[in-house]
Amino acid sequence: MPGKKIILFIVEGITDQVSLAAVLEQIFSDSQVSFQITNGDITTRVNQTSATIAAEVGKVVKEFCGNIFSAKDFLQIIHVVDMDGAFIGPDHVQKGNVLHPVYTDEYIETSDVKGIIERNEQKAENLKRLIGVKKVLRTIPYGVYYFSSNLEHVLHNKRNLRRREKDELAKEFERKFLQNKEAFIKQMRDSEIAAEGDYEETWEFIGEGENSLKRYTNFGLCLKENEDKDCNQENELL
Repeated sequence: MPGKKIILFIVEGITDQVSLAAVLEQIFSDSQVSFQITNGDITTRVNQTSATIAAEVGKVVKEFCGNIFSAKDFLQIIHVVDMDGAFIGPDHVQKGNVLHPVYTDEYIETSDVKGIIERNEQKAENLKRLIGVKKVLRTIPYGVYYFSSNLEHVLHNKRNLRRREKDELAKEFERKFLQNKEAFIKQMRDSEIAAEGDYEETWEFIGEGENSLKRYTNFGLCLKENEDKDCNQENELL
């Protein structure tokens, strides 16, 4: 609707958007909820380093803007990432006769140990840089929030899924919370999966030990920020 500021969610794939769009439109109903799909993990792209990753996020936002929007049209940028075990030690990457990496709570099994270790090192360094980014295009508030080890792991307690399975679960999740934002918020704050603490503390937590393989998220923090804003607005009207 005219006059609404944009909350842009940057996500890796279409199943992220299908799972989250409907319920987030309810939660952030005072804003225009939009998505920009990056078609993969921008933190692990070839030659993507901690020196270039912030500019890459800016590029993603500019692609969304095109010739239609400018920085003044945005309320905030919420970047959603899978952890993929990025912070585990090299000794938790094990050799296995598998076609694709297999994720567990304690280790990653892969046919390419060196490749996964290098991927993790790159992803970890880029995420550390993004955690410190507070603004995109100079003025738009930015935050990066994680699902560990990935979105399906947090939302459904399932991982190592095929694309078709992910598509089916995304549609199921969309239907489940289509008119039930309270249940979604409750799930995101469930003590079994919600990392405790503020923004920086939740990132410190996920970087410890094998936590980036286990079932945790700090996505509930951006939902809380929205509630806090609503409460402040209500108090101003009293």
